[in-house]
Amino acid sequence: MSRQPITSRRRSPVSRERDLGTRRERYVLHNELWYETFTHRDQILVRWEKVLREGSELLGPKTAAGARTAETAEFFAFLQREMLGIMDRWTAYREARGAEFSS
Repeated sequence: MSRQPITSRRRSPVSRERDLGTRRERYVLHNELWYETFTHRDQILVRWEKVLREGSELLGPKTAAGARTAETAEFFAFLQREMLGIMDRWTAYREARGAEFSS
């Protein structure tokens, strides 16, 4: 039986769908949206790191403000590396569990 989305096309973790020809509605949880959200978050971390590194250079790496900004840039670089590792481990974990997630 085919389903028809009821909600707008805006990306949301949950949508409402209706079986064609019925009044029954069901709510669908879109699991992949969370993965996509965190993957795109990585791009934001890269941008912040770049801006902070540029700011550190402008302020002067030997100044107190420049050193703090450089350390914050390093923190964002750390987050980015860790997030990539977490997403890789999640993919491996999910593949190992396989059928449990597909039902």
